[in-house]
Amino acid sequence: MFQGGDWSINRYAAVVAEGVEQFNISGCTFSRLDNTGVFLVRAPIAAELTGVSVALHTALIPLGCVSLSCREQGGYTRDVAIEGNEFAWLGESAVVSLGDTAGGPVPGWGVDGTAGDQPRGTKLWYNFGRELGMINKQSALYFQAVTDGADVRGNVAFNGARSGANFNDCFGSGSNFSENVRLTDLFGASGSRWVLSYVRRVSTVAL
Repeated sequence: MFQGGDWSINRYAAVVAEGVEQFNISGCTFSRLDNTGVFLVRAPIAAELTGVSVALHTALIPLGCVSLSCREQGGYTRDVAIEGNEFAWLGESAVVSLGDTAGGPVPGWGVDGTAGDQPRGTKLWYNFGRELGMINKQSALYFQAVTDGADVRGNVAFNGARSGANFNDCFGSGSNFSENVRLTDLFGASGSRWVLSYVRRVSTVAL
């Protein structure tokens, strides 16, 4: 569990991106995965993944099918673009974005985000998601915790287990969520909405 919200996150995914800048994922299909599609997480520059079809079970693959890793910088990612992809029949969320903070008794649980070890400037544009959260009901098209400046727009999602998007805390200067469409949802849980937002904890951030 991270920061102000109450969702716990599994770090397995088909694509795990750590410490990257200007990493683009476009025109890809993520289908019938046990876990998450794309995970932006802490510890390659200008990488690209285009037109890839990932359709297999990844539960036993520690860092997923594709792992771009530079562990020199904690949770740092910058200007990642995830655009025009399809996510279908996933065990968990389509996209997860998770950063790091300092100053707490447990690494990553403090309120000091001034080191910049977080995903910032992520663009999640015009993606299509359906049948998300087939295993883990705390799932969404997009989940973020300790993330700043994300732009989530023009996405379509339906038949999800709980919510379309989850903003797990109020970290940073804010993120944009606009022009998104959700159709039928909540096949596996109740008491949720298109967007969940938790503001239970304030962090210090260097902008």
